[in-house]
Amino acid sequence: MDNKILIITPPDKIFNQNLSVLLIYPSTAIKKELQDILADTNIEQNIYLYELEEDEHNFDWLLDLSKMSDVVILDVDNSPYHIKMLSSYLISLPN
Repeated sequence: MDNKILIITPPDKIFNQNLSVLLIYPSTAIKKELQDILADTNIEQNIYLYELEEDEHNFDWLLDLSKMSDVVILDVDNSPYHIKMLSSYLISLPN
């Protein structure tokens, strides 16, 4: 199986036709589960990863990606307070 997966972090964005998944502060278990799922696919994918240090923020990037990604996975339990404050908005998005 020849799948192409791009891991992208702030502030970068890739504009292509690949399936895009945004991970927001994913736990190790979520990363492992996604890795297992991706291993069984042959779809080209962009995996956006948002897990900045507590004193770092890139809200513009996060909000842009949450709208343009096909799938958003938000780990509320592992997210810092400033992300938890955005969680109701992120959960309201259709993806």
